[in-house]
Amino acid sequence: MEHDGVVQVNRGLETEAIISEVETNGYAIVENVIPRETCDAVLAKVDFLMGSLAIPFGQNAFLGRHTRRIFNLLARDRLFESVPTHGELLRVVEGLLDPECLLSSLTAIEMQPGQARQPLHADDGSYGFSRPAPTQIVVALWALTDFTNENGGTHVVPGSHRFDRRPGREDHPETVQVEMPAGSVVFYSGSLWHGGGENRSDARRVGLVNNYCAGYLRQEESQLLALSQDRVAAFTPRLRKLVGYGTYRGLLGHVDQRNPESLESHDIMMPTIRSRPTRHSPALNLLRGGREQGRRTGSTETRETERRTGGRVPPRLHNTTGERQRAPKGSRNVDVN
Repeated sequence: MEHDGVVQVNRGLETEAIISEVETNGYAIVENVIPRETCDAVLAKVDFLMGSLAIPFGQNAFLGRHTRRIFNLLARDRLFESVPTHGELLRVVEGLLDPECLLSSLTAIEMQPGQARQPLHADDGSYGFSRPAPTQIVVALWALTDFTNENGGTHVVPGSHRFDRRPGREDHPETVQVEMPAGSVVFYSGSLWHGGGENRSDARRVGLVNNYCAGYLRQEESQLLALSQDRVAAFTPRLRKLVGYGTYRGLLGHVDQRNPESLESHDIMMPTIRSRPTRHSPALNLLRGGREQGRRTGSTETRETERRTGGRVPPRLHNTTGERQRAPKGSRNVDVN
């Protein structure tokens, strides 16, 4: 039903009614769906991580100079494991996408007093499909504190998920603000034009962003690299599939024509991530080590070439077999290894 321009969906309404609201208006609010004790526990954990990880403020107008974000929450604490698989909420997401959807990212966002209004944008803006398009991104934004007009409740443009383009800087359409008490959730299409409001209050606004995508799209966070093998082993089967341990339509994401869900843990090569982020993950260090080895080999070879040619190094490339190839005419020296 309509209430001051904001679609209010009571908890008692059927999943199909919520899905219909999102398909029609681009968003729907479900009030008081998360138990208060759950909200309090999640908020306390977010506060702890903000301090222990020394999360910085954003460095531009879009990220917000009075806004802090914690990414990759599933790797931070097991408390967050029940968030993306919440039964009532996941049924809505699956109804808008399909049961083989993926968790694209899970992020905590804290907007502090003084935060300016965020530019309008669409969360599917990084994907190259034309518009309007079928729903391929769905966001479930949990309110861990009240969302009000004063503290920066999200601005939305109803029906904009059916527009034939993304918002631009010159666009200033009429918006409505999402106002909802802590424990509520707003669902919205990834194509919906929206943006955080201005926080004119003396209170912060904290939300938990569950971003889901169709099973054939690349996830916003690289879940298979971000999560340790031990952490994934402790997940429920549904959460494992949500982060990517499964296939889409029995094909996309297979490992030697096997479903990752069926693989034994020792068959999967996974990096380890600590609860506190390190400078480089093991996977990146492994890749970096390979590049450093290539540089060391290359520099030794270059010195030998310089000795033999009197300092003249011809522009050449190395292929993956170690054989030399001439560089294309007009190109610079490039290390392709």
